[in-house]
Amino acid sequence: MKMKLNCNNENTSNEFCIHTPVITCWNNQLDKIKTICLKYIPDCKELEDDLSEIQKQCLTEIKGILLVNYKNMKLPIENSNKLERLTNENEILVNQLRQLSQDLMEKTELIQIKSQELENIQKDIKKMDLELTVTRIQQNIDRDKYEERICKFENQIDVLSKKLEMARSILSKL
Repeated sequence: MKMKLNCNNENTSNEFCIHTPVITCWNNQLDKIKTICLKYIPDCKELEDDLSEIQKQCLTEIKGILLVNYKNMKLPIENSNKLERLTNENEILVNQLRQLSQDLMEKTELIQIKSQELENIQKDIKKMDLELTVTRIQQNIDRDKYEERICKFENQIDVLSKKLEMARSILSKL
């Protein structure tokens, strides 16, 4: 699930390699977010897929930001030494990365809220299922008692019928 920015991609130019602090900051923030998400929802394949998708989207955004900022810097590149230029570029990029990280944290909070809602719904479903099971068991018990009473009444009727037959036979002999 790790998908980190790096400079070894075929689509990544040397322009990205100079932004190592931004890339490192991005990777560290994303690892923290993944850890938090998976802590609250362990073994959730859908969450891992969603996080990977968010990571791909953010990766694309960051690459775009890096490229745009590198090509459109308003710093006088010829008049600045390379270290100062890179420091200024990285400062701008780190600020933009912080905003992206904040957005990602907000999405993580939404995932946690949805996870809690899902957990509550699952608890309600289990509770309703238990109530339904108890109701069915009670209905079965009531039906069994009813059938038992009917059986007793039938037996009593049979006994009374036999006694009546005996009484009739005795009366007919008299």
